[in-house]
Amino acid sequence: MASPEVRYLVIEPKGTITAHEAILNTGDAQDIVGGDIEILPEPADVEAVLICNEEGKRQGLEPNWLATRLIRHAIRTTDFVTGNVIVAGLPDGEGNLTSLTPEQEQRVRDLDDA
Repeated sequence: MASPEVRYLVIEPKGTITAHEAILNTGDAQDIVGGDIEILPEPADVEAVLICNEEGKRQGLEPNWLATRLIRHAIRTTDFVTGNVIVAGLPDGEGNLTSLTPEQEQRVRDLDDA
């Protein structure tokens, strides 16, 4: 069965947040983050999956402070996320990512105002 279209956000290092609706498979995620993917710890305030470039720091990608704020509870105080970060809904029973709800999307956007 093909993966369904999902609504997800991309947080760029400069803090820009864009919404997308598309099929999000592993290859697409790798294109967005610019390399092999890594699943980050689940944010404390949003039930969601965050995906980044596994080698982002070694590749010299820019820090992504907004995405770092989403998972600050789960990382060392000096650690940070780099590059583009995908925020999508938690996987369904078949392992496919799901769409963010409007409430989840708003919680992520509200962090930009904090």
